[in-house]
Amino acid sequence: MQTFKRTQTVYNFKNTCDNCFNDIEFPLLGDFTEGQLIFQTLDAQDFCIASLVNNLTFDFIIEALEKDKQLVFNRVDAKKILIFIADKLHNQGFALDYPICPICKKTPRHFNDNIRTNKRELNFVTWHNFENLTLTEKTKRVEEAIATIE
Repeated sequence: MQTFKRTQTVYNFKNTCDNCFNDIEFPLLGDFTEGQLIFQTLDAQDFCIASLVNNLTFDFIIEALEKDKQLVFNRVDAKKILIFIADKLHNQGFALDYPICPICKKTPRHFNDNIRTNKRELNFVTWHNFENLTLTEKTKRVEEAIATIE
């Protein structure tokens, strides 16, 4: 059986890193793209798209946060949990902040979308490992993610 990866075309935008002063390119989504995020690997070399719409994992996280009033009070970010439990890409987890300079590995204080350079195909993030867990294991995994992120 052949498997197909979902991809989406996005544009790269040129910026100068305000930490190392190198010119770098980041993929950015358009203004009318709702319910999608770009994830970047911890080594800052790869990017993927995460869809929040019809995402069973994201829905599970939202429900888990709503059940625990202390988590709601502490304003735990569901998107960061989603990033933390995503399947790895090329043995790399995903960074909790976006973007990260692929050269100096620091988060720029600002970037803009004034200089569009080229198109790039991005794969979609998956959560197969998480979705194969039992309900109890999923809850424990979310709790571990929260403890690590806080």
